[in-house]
Amino acid sequence: DFIRPRSGVLGQFRVDVSKGLTNQLDDFLKYELDLRTYLTPFQRLTFAWRGFAGHLDPYGTNTDVPKDQLFFLGGTNDVRGFRENLLLKNSDGDAVGGRNAMFTSLEARFALGGNFELTSFYDLGSLQDEDNRSGDPVRSAVGLGLRYHTPIGPIGLLYGHKLSRESGEDAGRLHFSIGYTF
Repeated sequence: DFIRPRSGVLGQFRVDVSKGLTNQLDDFLKYELDLRTYLTPFQRLTFAWRGFAGHLDPYGTNTDVPKDQLFFLGGTNDVRGFRENLLLKNSDGDAVGGRNAMFTSLEARFALGGNFELTSFYDLGSLQDEDNRSGDPVRSAVGLGLRYHTPIGPIGLLYGHKLSRESGEDAGRLHFSIGYTF
C-alpha cells in the first residue's frame, strides 16, 4: 500500500550523469541509494525504516561540484528537528552541503483509531567533504508526531528534538507533513 505502507521492502538505486554545455563545472556523476522497509508485528503497530546514501563524483578535468548540486540534509524529509537544509551550517548560519550524504530514520507508528496515528522517530544524518562547516558532521534527533489519515494520504504535525544541540541552536523544530516522509 503506497498510501499507508505496513509491510514490505522498497529499494531504489539511481545514477544521474551531468554534462555541462559551455563549461566543465557541471561534469559530475550523482549516485543515490534509498532503501525502505516496513514491519507490522501487531495490528496497530508498524515499524518503518529508511536508509539513504548519496555520493557526487566529478569527472574529466573537473575537480569541483557546483554548490547548488551538493547534498543538503535537515527538514521534514530526512533529519527532522532541523530547519530545511540546515543540518550543517557555516559560521554565517548558511546551509552547507556535501559530496557524500547519509541518513537513516526509524519510526514506530501506532494506530490510535479514528484515522489518527501516533508516531515516534529517531533520525541520524551525516554530510562529508563539505566546505566551511562548523560543528559535528553527524547530527541526530528524536521526536513525536500525530498524523491524520485522509483518503489521499496522511497529514501530520511532527516535532523533532536535536540530541546534540550546538551553542546558539534552538532545541528542535515543528514540521507539517503531507503524506509519509517515507
